[in-house]
Amino acid sequence: MGFGSALTSGKALRSPQLSTLFALQDGEVAVCFLSIGTVSKRKSARIRPEINDFFSTLANG
Repeated sequence: MGFGSALTSGKALRSPQLSTLFALQDGEVAVCFLSIGTVSKRKSARIRPEINDFFSTLANG
């Protein structure tokens, strides 16, 4: 259908302009922002690490 999405979080959401845009009150913070819309051009695929490069399990015995 040509739709895409993006999740924005972290430093990008801590700007005073964003707080004003969303009318956040003192003590309120935006956690994430989900953008959904029509894709004008496809991004190239990111190289993802292998799960075994950063994941391990503990075993009994």
